[in-house]
Amino acid sequence: MLTTRNRLRDLLVATQQVASGFDLEDVLQHVAGAGFSAADQELVQALASAAEKALKNARLFAAEQRRQAWQSAMTNVTTLLLAGQDRQTILPTVLGHAMRLSGAAAGAITAPTEDPAWLRVAAGTGVLDPGLVGEFISAQGSISQLVLTGSAALAFDDVTADPRTWGSAARAPSLGPVVAAPLGAETVAGVLLVARTKQEPSFRFPDVEMIAAFAEHAGLVLAMAEARRKRELVRLVEDRERIAAHLSEHAMQALLRISTTVHGLITRMRSPDDAQRLTKQVDRLDAVLCEMRRAIFGLQHPSSG
Repeated sequence: MLTTRNRLRDLLVATQQVASGFDLEDVLQHVAGAGFSAADQELVQALASAAEKALKNARLFAAEQRRQAWQSAMTNVTTLLLAGQDRQTILPTVLGHAMRLSGAAAGAITAPTEDPAWLRVAAGTGVLDPGLVGEFISAQGSISQLVLTGSAALAFDDVTADPRTWGSAARAPSLGPVVAAPLGAETVAGVLLVARTKQEPSFRFPDVEMIAAFAEHAGLVLAMAEARRKRELVRLVEDRERIAAHLSEHAMQALLRISTTVHGLITRMRSPDDAQRLTKQVDRLDAVLCEMRRAIFGLQHPSSG
C-alpha cells in the first residue's frame, strides 16, 4: 500500500501542468476526494501555492527575456543604421531579427512604389520564393496593402483562409499564421511580414505586440537615417559649390593673371632659347587652367562628372 507521502507525490506529479498552466483549485479538489487527512491537504495546499507562484514567476521571467531580446534587436538595428549602413544592407538584418524572435518560418519586407498598384519585395527569406526579392508584385489582394491602408499591424491565423488576402495566399499557399506590421508610424516606409506554416501555432498577442513595436522602431530609425543621408548630400553639394566658387573667383583669376604677365614678358625677351623655355612653362600653366576648369565643372555638376 502506498504511503501518504508517495500518494501525495504521485498526485502532485499527475496534476502539475507546467506547459498548459497550473490550476491550484484542481489540485485541491483531487486531494479532497482522495481520502487524505486535513494535515495532508494543508501540505498539498502549501506545495501547490509555492508551485503556482514559481510558475507565475517563470512566465514573467520568460516574458521579460523576450522583451529584452526584442530591445536588443532594436538597439542593434539603430547602431548599424547610425554607423552608416545603407537601407538595402540593413533590411535583411531587420527581417532576420523579426523572424528569429517570433519563431517564424518565413519573412518579407515590402515597400510601396510610385505606382500604388505595385509593391516591391525589398527583402525575403525562409520558405518564401527567394526569386521574389527585388521583384514587383501586385498590391491587390495583398497583406501589405491592407497594412498600408490601415497603417496598423494585422494578425492572421490562416492567411490562405482570409478572403481579403487572396493575392498573398496565391503567392505563398504553404503559409498559415501571419503577422504584418508597418515600418514606421506617421511615415510608413514599408511592411514587415513574418509567417509560420500551416502546421505551426498562431502568433500570440504578446508576440504580435512586440513585432509591431519592433517594426515601428525600425521604420523610424530608417526614416532618421534617410533624412541624415539627404542632409549629408545637401552639405556635400554645398561644399562642392563653395570650392568651385573659390577656385573660379580666386585661383583661376590669379593663374590667368600670371599667364598673361608671362606672355607679355616673352615678347620682350631677347634670348630665343629663354623665350622658348618660358613658353613651354606657359603652355603647362594653360594645361593646368584647363584641368581646373574641368574640375570646377565636375564640382558644380557632380552627376555629369
